[in-house]
Amino acid sequence: MKRKQKTEIGKTVILESSGYSGADDIRHTEWDFPNHFRQEPLYPVLIEESLRSNVFRFKVAYCRYFYFSILTKGKIEYQHMGRTYVLDSHSMLITPSGCNYSFVSGLNGPYHKLVLELSGLHHSSICSALGLNKFQLIPLDNHDEVCQYFLSVRDTLARRDPGDIPGLLGGLYEFLVKISDLVGRQEKNPDLLSQALFLLESPLNPNLQIPEIASRLGISVSTLNRMFRERLNISPIHSQSFSTSVAKVKSRN
Repeated sequence: MKRKQKTEIGKTVILESSGYSGADDIRHTEWDFPNHFRQEPLYPVLIEESLRSNVFRFKVAYCRYFYFSILTKGKIEYQHMGRTYVLDSHSMLITPSGCNYSFVSGLNGPYHKLVLELSGLHHSSICSALGLNKFQLIPLDNHDEVCQYFLSVRDTLARRDPGDIPGLLGGLYEFLVKISDLVGRQEKNPDLLSQALFLLESPLNPNLQIPEIASRLGISVSTLNRMFRERLNISPIHSQSFSTSVAKVKSRN
């Protein structure tokens, strides 16, 4: 791979595609913070925006920063510890510092990716305390909201106004707490799945609709559907139809 070539345009660094294996466009928006600011426990380093349509393979032996990655379109297949993670426009990938991973893109067409990079004296311990210390894929019901947050960080970094720093840090901690809550809910999914199956199969509620089941569990319909497809390879509706058919057969016998 050729060395990255940087061209300063305003307050954004554009990495020339010829120096980054044929990317359509890659931009790093960053702020060369004052030295005293770098003593903060946690802060955003940069926002990377990349647009790529060619097949591209990338491997990292040791990840220096902490990354959050989302896509506005397309798919990317990541590999970590022998497992495959497919990032799409309905999810976010958490990549803690110190881990190794690889990815291949372009197999499913072009993609547009946004990456938020974090650093700071205590970024690892803070993210560990929030349960964000492992390589993981998080389903997002508020994907557009997260995209807007990434873009707002980009615009703030581009302005390089010291007066923005308190808001930048406050917004980051608020974002991390929200993601921590999503991670906590996802870890409860096995129990949620059991509850969903119980509601679907219960003879006491034979006409219970999918939206009502999702509401009772405190999750969205899209999260319920994704949970069934990822763990059972079937949709809740098909599961409900199957349970109804089994119940009818049992009643006849």
